[in-house]
Amino acid sequence: MPKLDLSRVIGVKIAGDEISRMKGPGGFLWRKPPGPTVTMTVTGGEITEFRRSGVDFTQVLWRQGGSFALSGDVDAQWALVGGGGSGGSIGQSPGGGGAGAAVVDAGVLEPGTYEIIIGAGGAGVSSGSGNSGSLSEILLNSVSWIAAPGGGFGGPATTGGTGGCGGGAGTNSGSASGGSGAVGGRGGNSIAGSSGSMRGSGGGGGMGGDGGDATDGVPGVGGPGITLNWTAPPLDVCGGGGGTGNGGVNGSASHGGTPGSRSGPSGDAVYGGGSGAGGNSAGSGNGGDGMFVLVIQWDEAIVEMAG
Repeated sequence: MPKLDLSRVIGVKIAGDEISRMKGPGGFLWRKPPGPTVTMTVTGGEITEFRRSGVDFTQVLWRQGGSFALSGDVDAQWALVGGGGSGGSIGQSPGGGGAGAAVVDAGVLEPGTYEIIIGAGGAGVSSGSGNSGSLSEILLNSVSWIAAPGGGFGGPATTGGTGGCGGGAGTNSGSASGGSGAVGGRGGNSIAGSSGSMRGSGGGGGMGGDGGDATDGVPGVGGPGITLNWTAPPLDVCGGGGGTGNGGVNGSASHGGTPGSRSGPSGDAVYGGGSGAGGNSAGSGNGGDGMFVLVIQWDEAIVEMAG
């Protein structure tokens, strides 16, 4: 059997690992290429590894506060979500809660310590106006880096609250305007019906669009959120809460927001969504807490939990 002339071979695989040839002072040397030298040390996050289109990735998801420390530059994709607002709950037609804002970006993360502050969703109510969601923020070496405002509250018989996405308006009579969205959609308006007794409330604004207006007893739907299709699994975030209307009609919702309800609590939202309105003091659920998700290629850094 002929001998293998290693001087003419530039690379081989042994047990699946690529090994390359390089010139050394005493002749040719064989070595495995070095792996990633940057480390990412994580506290409070959930680490997941996945493959997409033949490429391996590492994902870290924070649902509560935490941090990560980088020893060097890393190419990454990320999304920060503020807490969603809660819907109102009083009278004929309270408005749906607005979604928290989302800051979605990609680029190079520089070395340093990143502190993650996750905004809570607005607390649900048994009567009155809902509550606005809280700001999510990330500090780099103790200095604010990015921030995502919380969603506006759903109005009881008044204008919806302003926020990252605006809260829907509610009304017992007459008309009211939805709250404005600083980053995403506005809240839906509430418009008295032609008979005066037909009422419907506006849906909360979502990151993907305005909350629906309401009239003649037909409630507004929650504004659409967005889908993060580069995460594993894809995440639907920042949808507005639905409104309510006369006759037991409920406004629908999506992307983590919850529909309005005339007969019971509207349900808790998730991933920065707004909770739906609770008509006739049925009660509203909590707005969805914010979150932060970060995805890098597997060979960019060694990701490990602290401690």
